[in-house]
Amino acid sequence: MDIAKLEKLLRENPREKVPCVVLTITNNTAGGQPVSMRNIRETAEVCRRYGVPLLLDSARFAENAYFIKTREEGYADKTIKEIVREIYTYADIMTISAKKDGVVNMGGFVAMRSEELYRQAMTFSIMFEGYVTYGGMSGRDMDALAVGLDENTEYEQLDARIRQVKLLGDLLDEYGVPYQRPAGGHAIFVDAKKVLPNLPKEQFIAQTLAVELYLEAGIRGVEIGSILADRDRRAQERARSVDQSRSRPHPHHRPRGRHLSGRLHRTGPPCRRTGGG
Repeated sequence: MDIAKLEKLLRENPREKVPCVVLTITNNTAGGQPVSMRNIRETAEVCRRYGVPLLLDSARFAENAYFIKTREEGYADKTIKEIVREIYTYADIMTISAKKDGVVNMGGFVAMRSEELYRQAMTFSIMFEGYVTYGGMSGRDMDALAVGLDENTEYEQLDARIRQVKLLGDLLDEYGVPYQRPAGGHAIFVDAKKVLPNLPKEQFIAQTLAVELYLEAGIRGVEIGSILADRDRRAQERARSVDQSRSRPHPHHRPRGRHLSGRLHRTGPPCRRTGGG
């Protein structure tokens, strides 16, 4: 979060125009990059000064805690669970899609400090899935989520997976494939415009790369560009102004090094077919 810009926005706009401030940890649209504990703390201080709730979008909270431990001064000796607890002392609301760092096949939840806000939110639960006493996730899925949250806030589990993302980035370096550096915690973000420099934006560069890589090698990724930004009839016009990247999410299970190498050996043919190097 740019603290100076946040303070300027809150100072220049009436409170009723800003229902909350959202901070995403880690930030998927910024290449899976983490938010430091210092930045989380400073963001919370500004929000509280202006009476605006801070909402943490927490789908990748555990890997964010991992990066705080490994990169930020003063946290090397703290456990992942201790870091997570501190993170949420600064939050007023949190949301999580638990299929990411909750390591489950479905489910998620929202939590908040304000009981009054909780009661207001309950009315939406009634409209969309029933009373909180019988709607929402099944008992089996809640049990699985409890286990996932516990296991995935252990350093060894996170370290094994995140180091493999770095390994994939190192292999891409050897092949000269352009991607956002440093590698994030859960995905490699390939710069599709540099991979396919001859393809105009109107032909959805990142989406083309994602499709071709899947056809060639079964590598599943997601486009972050024109289609993600806008899906209406004017998309081709708006495509000209949108950055193009292609995310290769890394699974929670741990593929062997030869699987990562195999993925890279198959990237050449789609690049040549679609106008890349």
